[in-house]
Amino acid sequence: MKVSAAIITYNEEAHIREACESLAWAEEILIVDSGSTDKTRELAAACGARVIQREWPGFAAQKQFANEQASHDWI
Repeated sequence: MKVSAAIITYNEEAHIREACESLAWAEEILIVDSGSTDKTRELAAACGARVIQREWPGFAAQKQFANEQASHDWI
């Protein structure tokens, strides 16, 4: 069973590497970034995550969008 891990972010440079490392077991790590002005996106990509940038429409809408972008059925 393949699993996607979906994370929504905004300026999480200090935490994103640790978050990605803790999800190394997942087949896909998906980051939906809400316009970070730090190095969140670059660090996430360096960890092997698939990164999508999207304006912040609100928490529920952003999480739903992230789930819809996941490649696997288990999220």
